[in-house]
Amino acid sequence: MLCHVCRIGEVTEITAYRELPGVTSDTRPWPAGARLGRCGHCHMTVKVLDADWQANVKQIYDSYVVYHQSKGAEKVSFDQSAGVVESRSLALTRKLLSIVDVPNGGHSLDIGTGTGVMMRALTQSRPDLKLWAQDISGEKLEVLQDIPGFQGLYAGNLADVKGQYDLVTMVQVLEHVPDPRAFLISLKSLLKSDGVLVINIPDAEANPFDIMIVDHCSHFTLAHLKALAESAGYDVLLAENRLLPRELVLFVRPNSMPRDPVWPVASIDAAGYVPWLETVIASAQSIRAAGPMAIFGASNAGAWLCGAMPDWDGVFVDEDANRIGNKLMNRPIVAPQDVAAGTTVFVPLAHELATKIANRLSNNDAVRYVVPGVTAAD
Repeated sequence: MLCHVCRIGEVTEITAYRELPGVTSDTRPWPAGARLGRCGHCHMTVKVLDADWQANVKQIYDSYVVYHQSKGAEKVSFDQSAGVVESRSLALTRKLLSIVDVPNGGHSLDIGTGTGVMMRALTQSRPDLKLWAQDISGEKLEVLQDIPGFQGLYAGNLADVKGQYDLVTMVQVLEHVPDPRAFLISLKSLLKSDGVLVINIPDAEANPFDIMIVDHCSHFTLAHLKALAESAGYDVLLAENRLLPRELVLFVRPNSMPRDPVWPVASIDAAGYVPWLETVIASAQSIRAAGPMAIFGASNAGAWLCGAMPDWDGVFVDEDANRIGNKLMNRPIVAPQDVAAGTTVFVPLAHELATKIANRLSNNDAVRYVVPGVTAAD
């Protein structure tokens, strides 16, 4: 049970976690049994990467379908305070180009590209860029070839990528990597001396449901992500946990040789997350037993809760226009205005965000939105 992040500390397992069902990063329920713990050296919350975890991850990736509930369209980001809706990649690109001077005609590499949403966002603002991509599979090549500026796809291992780049983007990748420090060190060979690496990952401190994603093996705080990048020999240009809701963003530039990490002592309260997640299930079961119940969010948290209640037959409620009208787990995805009167909509999100959504969308007594911790009797 050696920590795969620091490669020094021992991981103390949170044994109650094994009893909770999981979910995949492409939004499919997964059986319970994964193992989670906290490292005594770097204080990271990590999965135990035993043979069962490796077998599960292989099975997940062999049948992976990204954004299936929106028919391939990228996740959008909601600014609850400003009422702004924007794709993750466009928000990242806007911020990147406001602080980083990418040269005209520069070369960009998108690691773990999927359907190429990050490249599409880049070319909208910078059509002069020459775009390469890397992914474990070449099955999306035809889709990628439609992107203006696309030059080619490296399908397979990252070690097969050639050349050096002015910009390397890595969206929702690092949390999947079993040796993230060694991985970041290896990326330096792909960057020009003044090149920039963009890292975007989930914020485990803001989103307790991140620990339930089976194929996420490292659960970062912003301080841990920053310490990891600095130890791998990067200068941090931007470290942000507010640019995207419940996500971390790091812009870094290669500089010094790798050095010993200085890990923050504070970490996520994973041991506290587990009983809270048990409360989420209990609250939802109480609400469902009292009458018609819908689940807010056709995403990982919603799919996880649905997996914990396999006989629930309601609808998912979502504000993402790309998801509305589709299905998740054979349940319809509907807009808030289309929820039937008398339905209680359960919002399985962290308390602060869930409360904002519930207050904004509740429609008097016609449709009631409730947050975890509330039961039918409340």
